[in-house]
Amino acid sequence: MRAREFRTVRNQDPEGVLVLLEQYTHIDEPLDGPGLDPLLDEVAAGTNGFTVICGPATMGKSALLQKIVERATAAGTTVLGATGSPDEQDLPYAALGKLFTGLGVDTAGPARGPLRVARETHRAVADLNAAGPVLIAIDDAQYIDDESLRCLQQLAYGVQSIPFALVLTWEPQLAAPPRRILEDLIYRPRVQRIQVGPLTYRDILRMTGSRLSAAEADTLARRCLDLGGGNPLLTCALLEETLPMSREPSGVDAFRQAVLVCLHRMGPVATRVARAIAILDRAPDTGLISRLTELGTGVTAGTVQRLVEVGVLAEGGFRHPETQSAVIAEIPADEAIDLRYRAAQLLYEEGEPSRSVISQLSAAGPLPREWVLPVLCSAAQDALADGEISAAIQYLNFAVDCCPDEDRRYATKARVAALYRLVEPVSSGPRHLALKAPALAGKVGQREALKLAEGLLWHLQFDDALDVVAEVAARDDGFSLGTEWRQLRHLVAAGYPGLLTRLEALLPEAARSAATAPVIAPPSLRAVQSLSTVVTQSGGEHTVALAEQVLQDSTVAQGSLEVAATAIFSLVYADMLDTAADWCDRLQSELHGADGIAWNALFGALRALVALRRGQIDIALEQSQQALKFVPDNERSIRSALLLAMLVEGHTAAGNHEAAAECLSRPIRQQVLETRAGLHYLFARGRHHQAMDRPHAALADFMACGERMIQWNMDSPSVAPWRVGAAEVWLALGKRHHAAQLVEEQMSRLGAGLPRSRGIVLRCLAAVRDVGERPGILGDALKALQAGHDRLESARALADLSETFQSLGNKADARTVARRARRLADSCHAEGLVQVLTPYHSAGRPEKHKRPMGEGQFAALSDSERRVAMLAAAGHSNREIATKIFVTVSTVEQHLTRVYRKLNITSREQLPVEFRMEAAEIS
Repeated sequence: MRAREFRTVRNQDPEGVLVLLEQYTHIDEPLDGPGLDPLLDEVAAGTNGFTVICGPATMGKSALLQKIVERATAAGTTVLGATGSPDEQDLPYAALGKLFTGLGVDTAGPARGPLRVARETHRAVADLNAAGPVLIAIDDAQYIDDESLRCLQQLAYGVQSIPFALVLTWEPQLAAPPRRILEDLIYRPRVQRIQVGPLTYRDILRMTGSRLSAAEADTLARRCLDLGGGNPLLTCALLEETLPMSREPSGVDAFRQAVLVCLHRMGPVATRVARAIAILDRAPDTGLISRLTELGTGVTAGTVQRLVEVGVLAEGGFRHPETQSAVIAEIPADEAIDLRYRAAQLLYEEGEPSRSVISQLSAAGPLPREWVLPVLCSAAQDALADGEISAAIQYLNFAVDCCPDEDRRYATKARVAALYRLVEPVSSGPRHLALKAPALAGKVGQREALKLAEGLLWHLQFDDALDVVAEVAARDDGFSLGTEWRQLRHLVAAGYPGLLTRLEALLPEAARSAATAPVIAPPSLRAVQSLSTVVTQSGGEHTVALAEQVLQDSTVAQGSLEVAATAIFSLVYADMLDTAADWCDRLQSELHGADGIAWNALFGALRALVALRRGQIDIALEQSQQALKFVPDNERSIRSALLLAMLVEGHTAAGNHEAAAECLSRPIRQQVLETRAGLHYLFARGRHHQAMDRPHAALADFMACGERMIQWNMDSPSVAPWRVGAAEVWLALGKRHHAAQLVEEQMSRLGAGLPRSRGIVLRCLAAVRDVGERPGILGDALKALQAGHDRLESARALADLSETFQSLGNKADARTVARRARRLADSCHAEGLVQVLTPYHSAGRPEKHKRPMGEGQFAALSDSERRVAMLAAAGHSNREIATKIFVTVSTVEQHLTRVYRKLNITSREQLPVEFRMEAAEIS
């Protein structure tokens, strides 16, 4: 046998598991084949034979050594064996004592010395060699003490050397200084070095034996190779758990134990590096691991490579989650906590994302350090931007435990309480109340205390909220919290107007004025100011522009959808319904995937309110019912009252009075009636009573609504047209004078820029004027309602106009307009109005003409296609048609394309004359 030759040897262990060992030697005869082992052949020829079996731990070095020993013993060779141990590495002659036990070599006596031990060793081997070949087998030579190695070296290469075979297993030690005497022994020119390597797919396939089908064995072999990387120990553990029981390699316990055995055999450095990689939970980063383990980068890189070689790691990290979890589970608790704390700080210093830092902190527990709190707050902000409210709450709750002082702890608790309102509204109330006492004791910062007051207002805890405001006001001069005071005042004026007088009595003198927010004011202040000025009719066009500016601010989509909702409410009350609908659709996409219950309910309520005011009754009911699913049954809040109000008004318009009554049977808290949502509720309840022919109950609700609106300086018909409702009741009771007085008063107070509201009031004004004046007034009302995009109120105005023509004896016009009104009411799903209009729609017309466009070539057209075709025949542009029938231009174009195809024409000029006649009739 010669150095630097190559061969492959396959051994079979006592349990029948094949082990493939790749070696740097190559001869045709395998090591365990017939004939004498080449090592022993050299000894028999009178020369020494030295072999070193190299490779990482658990890769089969000891198994190969054992096979050599067995082969030598069977051939009659005397075998002397010893195993190195880290605990005995510093004990002189520890290994030699194991080798020559009972052979007359004194390694522990008081008179021992290097020369004497060497002579005794030489004599013992010579005596044994006289009887036949001698094999010295040493496992884990890296742990053999220097004195034993020196004696073996003298024995092998001394002047009076004796023929014998020496086989060592050796693994280079991580982070250990080189040992010259060991290297000198290993790297001699005639030493054969055998490098063990991993199992291959074919080896593992062979190890499965005949117990599985070919397909099952293939799947199992590939799976084992993927999990164990060809490591014999890991592979055997997987097969041990898999083959007897199931056909899926789920050998969790045996495999986890094998992983730990592998690391322990590799030594403490490998264990330390593996633990660091497991804790960091990412692809190995040599620099980061080096800092965490306090090892040099060279040692760290070498250790990582060694872990890859033994199959514990792949290039991107642990081969399997079970491997990682096994490593983490074995780390002592105190050490794991310390390791995670240091990992968190390292990641923080490296500028890693906040969530990476927090994953370490949360696994270890609270760490009251100054640098921790900003990291947690930053992560919470990022989570909110992604719509992950629950994650933000988790981070802030952890921040509470990490706060190094009481002030910041309470401030963070206030933020947590505010966020709980978005995901668990019912449990949010007690959290806010729990912070009242600390706030009154001055333990909560002033800004945080005012935010706490806002939360208490939302939960209708009005007295508690004002108590907190009073405490803050007593400590503030009105200037240092100027922005916060303005925001709170506008919030109360717009949402809780019944409390405004009480609030202003508490505010510092400098904070009582409703000053305009500066240009650089935060979006939250600009949004709530816009809303308060719209509902109090104290602003102009710039107010609406302010709301749109807030919506266009990119920070809204990244932070608070509540701010955006407030701005959209401003557009709704400014009768800019199309713009409000567009923003609702746009922000709904931002809301997609967000986990905020309150946000879903809030935007559902907004979309329902917009749909209701556009006359889309079916959509309003659908949106309200969907939003109500996000409101807990036991919640009695502003949003639940607003949703109930829209359901009542929608069901009433749809003629479903039982459903409206059921909604009204649900309890609300009396405090709701002190809020803007309470006005919607009173007005909707009045509409229901009105439809059910309970005029006095309806009048009581309308007047209660009006009294509040006047008292709160919120007397705008865009919020609730209470005078219109009350006037309609007075007319039904025959009190025309009372009705006229209310309507005239409303006309005198009607501000500019509210087209829908103006149209509603004009329609009611026509009802209290002489019949001859009504057509012109109703014509103006229709124009205003079309500009305000309210189809239902347009249908009501058309119904009134039809009735007016009927009273004037103009039956043809009455019938035509009634038909228009019915079509519009039908498209709104306003069944109550449709039933009222049905007699007018069919009166005086022969049965065959009830649907003049339903015969001949027009029968194939749908109602929508007929309407578009008739308006196109009358000369209206696509945009004008879209405005008239409340659809998009694209929809008009699609309808016309289908009309042309069905009628086999190519342009609107070819539309039949009957369309022009019908268009003229309905215009």
